[in-house]
Amino acid sequence: MKFVKSITAICIVICISSVHCNKLDANQLVSVLHRKGVGGSYKLGNLELGKVTFCFTEKPEVNLLPLRESRTDNAKVKQVFIFPHAQIRDNKLVEAINLAKAVNREKYGLYKLRIEKIKRPVQGVRFSFAYDPDKVTFNYDVFDSINDKSVVFHFYDKQVINKIKYKDDSVLKTVHNINTIDTARKKKIIIVDSGHGGVDSGAVGCFGLKEKDITLSIGLQVAGLLKKKDVTVILTRNCDKTLPLDERTRIANNYLGVDAFISIHANSAPNKKASGIETFCLRDRYIKDAADLAKKIVLHRCKESFLLASCLQQQVCTLLHNHNLTPKNRKVKKAVFKVLRGTYMPSAIIEVGFLSNEHEAKLLGSARYQNIIAAGICKGILAYLDKK
Repeated sequence: MKFVKSITAICIVICISSVHCNKLDANQLVSVLHRKGVGGSYKLGNLELGKVTFCFTEKPEVNLLPLRESRTDNAKVKQVFIFPHAQIRDNKLVEAINLAKAVNREKYGLYKLRIEKIKRPVQGVRFSFAYDPDKVTFNYDVFDSINDKSVVFHFYDKQVINKIKYKDDSVLKTVHNINTIDTARKKKIIIVDSGHGGVDSGAVGCFGLKEKDITLSIGLQVAGLLKKKDVTVILTRNCDKTLPLDERTRIANNYLGVDAFISIHANSAPNKKASGIETFCLRDRYIKDAADLAKKIVLHRCKESFLLASCLQQQVCTLLHNHNLTPKNRKVKKAVFKVLRGTYMPSAIIEVGFLSNEHEAKLLGSARYQNIIAAGICKGILAYLDKK
């Protein structure tokens, strides 16, 4: 795998061109993304106010400096983090950082950000933010996987957290925004994400089949079936276009009250005999350093995601079996893929088969097989909504 009211999210994205590294090179900062919380809104009332993501070429080291009073603005304290020995050697990135500093001087409302290169107390990159500790709390996560070496800072509305403390756990059913809780809402909202697209073909398997084509065909069919069941469907893409992972999660997070996010993919492996269907949901171990309540909230979302993934896996495999098709059931697995941890709602990725397997590729290329897969995904989503 190469993987309701809309308000435009505000992002600050800083990118650097890749450079050749040798043993003496320091860790390279690849990109920085600042995104407002759910619905693109940056205001009190949203549990998750926003997040800042730093991506590196190697596992990042994070040093926290002592909290100190801030006299320069209305926020009471200033928190500073340093990424020691992190370097940015592209002049364009230096210009981008200066631009980011200029933009961040503006009042975002609840916290104020600043990113800069430093030489003391150690050479690296410094990330600082001023905030009111009576209104805002935060935590951060460090990721170190093959394709994801990053640090993600999450900002939470402390007042909403305090409200949740005195409410039943049912409040957590809509954990991303306490103001959107509406138990009487009848129409469900599902995000359907067809993996890859445009210049990103995804896996290219037997018979020249491209993952992006298979996922789009199935995704459009899933959307059609769900609409017949009176479910509102938002497609991240409805044609062959390039769509970065961050854009997919931005689309999903721009809608309030979304019940689930489902991303459709096809697999590939060096072992041509590898086959079967598997579904991924968010692994919860990465939040071990989160504050207690934030941890509880994310754990709840992980639990919902596992339920979603289980329903998808079971229904797709069962329906294929009923049609005398018996692909290998590779079961539900947990991971920390960007597209899973970037969303504010229960999410799952379903791998509908291996394009590198000649037999399975032939099936995935047929309209009948795609129809059955789409019907199974639809049944899985409806089963999840019923159990939820």
